[in-house]
Amino acid sequence: MNDTSKLSPDASPLRIANFRAYWLSRLSMTLAQYAMMLIIGWQTYNLARDGGMGVGAASGQLALIGLLQFIPLFLLTPFSGWAADHFDRRNIARLTVLAQLGCAGTLAWFTWNETLTVTVLFGVAIVLGIVRAFNGPALSALAPNLVPKAILPNAIALSSIAWQVGMIVGPAIGGYTYAILPALPYITAFALFAVSLAALSFIGKVPQPARAANRRPIHQMVEGLRYVVRNNMVLGAITLDLFAVFLAGATALFPVYARDILEVGVRSRPMSGPRCCGRWQCSDWPRWSSGSPRRCRSASLCCSSSARRTCSASISASRSFNCTRQTTSAAASRRPAC
Repeated sequence: MNDTSKLSPDASPLRIANFRAYWLSRLSMTLAQYAMMLIIGWQTYNLARDGGMGVGAASGQLALIGLLQFIPLFLLTPFSGWAADHFDRRNIARLTVLAQLGCAGTLAWFTWNETLTVTVLFGVAIVLGIVRAFNGPALSALAPNLVPKAILPNAIALSSIAWQVGMIVGPAIGGYTYAILPALPYITAFALFAVSLAALSFIGKVPQPARAANRRPIHQMVEGLRYVVRNNMVLGAITLDLFAVFLAGATALFPVYARDILEVGVRSRPMSGPRCCGRWQCSDWPRWSSGSPRRCRSASLCCSSSARRTCSASISASRSFNCTRQTTSAAASRRPAC
């Protein structure tokens, strides 16, 4: 930190080796997380439907997957924040990435052997909820320890970019790799988590913030909650983000639209559904998949074009209803072109 303490505010945090490793780790982990989340939802819904459940009941299984991840995250957040302040954040991040790597390997093994069940998916969802409760605070609090205060805003911006890129590109990775082989998204996630873990291992020793050694953990958690309630700016930001997360949860219904509304390839080519969930919008793939390679490539380009429009439109949360209507219309209008 001594060599970098004189960096100007306009300097790039990527000039610092520790931050480069952190940024690569965060990007790789986010890509893997969102690729896994897409396929977990797709497999949960299809296993429920193939097991005889109706659309409503199978959609309830998707809701349960989200709930099983949210409950540990909600209950453990105060403890995970305390842990991030009292233990080495690098070690917490490494352990959580290692646990996610194990989840990816487990799902890859069950999917490869065609023995995957909804119960297994529920169990993995609980583990992921617990892991994410500790992973988020540790990684978020680690970035300020890696760069001088002068370039901290740039570091936070780059960290946010890594998360946003992973959130957008991750589902596409999951959909395309599932189209090749059902177990491949989890294998890819396993490799990305391995890259993330390796990058974290290159982060050197960082200074820990000063803390009072004689204060009780529960008392510190209560004080933290009081601070949030009394600080209108922090409370408003958290409340806004909470509602944004609730509204964004509608994306969990992509498998429902892919299989039972747009009917994308479920009848003969299940691989097309995750592609649709990964922002593809093409509704007659089985007929064209049996055609020439040129036709298949044309269909891919057509669907990718529709996907880009869908992603661009979805940026505006205030137009969510119009986005859904335009997406469905785009999918229908692209059917002859495919």
